[in-house]
Amino acid sequence: MKTDPDSPPGVVIDPGTGVLSWDVPKDVSGKQVIRVSAEPLLPDVEFATDARTETSIVVDVQGSSTPDATQMTDARTPDATQMTDARPPDPDEVAAAAKELEEVYKREVSQARTPAARSELARTLFLVSADKPASATDYALLNLAEELASRAKAADIILDVRQLRHRRYGVSELEELEPLFRTFSKSALNQLQQDVVVEHTVRLCRNAATAGDWASIDHMVSFAKSLLKNADGVAEQLNDDLNTVADLASQLKSAGTGSLDPASPDALRRDALIQKLDRWQFERLFSDLEKLSFFQARNTANPLPQNGKPQWKLQDGRLTFDASSQDGAAGLIDVQREVDRYVVRFEMSVETTSLQFIFGASRDQNLSAFTLILDATAPGQVQRVSGGTVIARPGVSVPASGFTRRRVEIMVDKSSVLARMDGVVITNTQIADLNAGRIGLLVALQQQSSLPRLQIHDARILVLPAPAN
Repeated sequence: MKTDPDSPPGVVIDPGTGVLSWDVPKDVSGKQVIRVSAEPLLPDVEFATDARTETSIVVDVQGSSTPDATQMTDARTPDATQMTDARPPDPDEVAAAAKELEEVYKREVSQARTPAARSELARTLFLVSADKPASATDYALLNLAEELASRAKAADIILDVRQLRHRRYGVSELEELEPLFRTFSKSALNQLQQDVVVEHTVRLCRNAATAGDWASIDHMVSFAKSLLKNADGVAEQLNDDLNTVADLASQLKSAGTGSLDPASPDALRRDALIQKLDRWQFERLFSDLEKLSFFQARNTANPLPQNGKPQWKLQDGRLTFDASSQDGAAGLIDVQREVDRYVVRFEMSVETTSLQFIFGASRDQNLSAFTLILDATAPGQVQRVSGGTVIARPGVSVPASGFTRRRVEIMVDKSSVLARMDGVVITNTQIADLNAGRIGLLVALQQQSSLPRLQIHDARILVLPAPAN
């Protein structure tokens, strides 16, 4: 992206992030027009004949003011961006639905006699709910999933349920946090579950900070720290920040409400606490199709319209791609970020037939990039886009999943690449020439026995803070 010469002076597009910014001169007022044009991002990419490559941004300059820290919202937390007027269904309807579900799942519930079996059934029911619209039956299903998860002490599923209930029905996640976290036990969680709980905990602490609930933060951080005990690397860095958060929350809890004066000690402590938590908040990824760049390899007999953009669909955090089987590949690139230390997490449907994660993608026409295969063909294989040179082959076979989705985590830390699927490490390799770059998704269009299909849910990214000196 670039600005046209007739745009107002001072407009800048960051080449690394793609973010447009404008330091508005004091003597400027009224409507100002910023004209932006696009040029191809990747080699073998052609704009469709009907594609818009220019646009205008109209800015009405009316002065600005700095918001009070007490009025800041948690824009980086998914829940804060999903304000909803939804309310829980009628209690009588929920009770009737619960009785029906009791009969439907009577056999499964009676057979789930161990914590592991209850946890597995709770996640199954949660995933059933996640794919359904809001209703009294869905609300009752979430209640049943939470009940089973509570009996299994599956803290990750409990927090998943509470988050979905909040998003879908507006039920606060901050209620009864202290007694809830007292029921959690580290010994009941495997490593994958612990990671999910830590992510939820940091997110909830940020929400609690906005609400001034310092007591809940104190209890939540204590449990998260127990999960991070003896951690090293990035986890150790997070643990150090949580120690600071715990100290600040304890001081704020002792001080009570505190002064709203931005210069007061309590306000400064609050801002410092929020700053620490903001460093570890995941952000939504691939969440706006208009902010992504789409491409298709030229060696295809049937070019997809608009480089395949119409084949990508996004709804309620679910990103899908469907097309007919043919030569070549199609994909998308997130043009907002150019990163070298980050964690990407999402859930991949077991119906996905083709999925490769693109990372380290350069901006120039001589594309330098790598892909990580996540589909069943060779999960964990890392290769170069140019030439297809294999850097790391699959190390282990991933056990068959009993769920409709697989949990995927990819961590890139400079030259180090680590990927896990359902908690199993599928690659752990070093790439000496891996540089900061863009990330994206790639779909191989040629499939032998099925159509090219991709479906992922709740994709998010944590750009890791700079390590302490």
